[in-house]
Amino acid sequence: MRFLIITLAIALVSIVVQFFLPWWSLAFVAFIIGYLSNLTGWAAFGAGLLGAGGVWFAYAMWLNIGNESLLANKIGPMFFIPEPLLLVVVSAGIAGLVGALAAAGGRNLRGLLAK
Repeated sequence: MRFLIITLAIALVSIVVQFFLPWWSLAFVAFIIGYLSNLTGWAAFGAGLLGAGGVWFAYAMWLNIGNESLLANKIGPMFFIPEPLLLVVVSAGIAGLVGALAAAGGRNLRGLLAK
């Protein structure tokens, strides 16, 4: 239950923060929430991965559907990604990895400072 709450907190706060700051601001959100949470290291990693990656998957999918894959069909070949949906998954994976490493880093800093 705590894992789900932390995951949703990372997702919701990063949505709000990204209206005002760049995309990588989700790393700060995940780091702070990972620091404040009482999860294990792997659970914090998973919460950051699902929270940040889920937000970016939903946002990229919404943009992709909104412009009928026009942008993804033009950007995908530049990165050797032939399918628009694969571009959505790759961008969500990158954001998820950033969020996961930030949340785990925040959790590990808390454990380091507690000693």
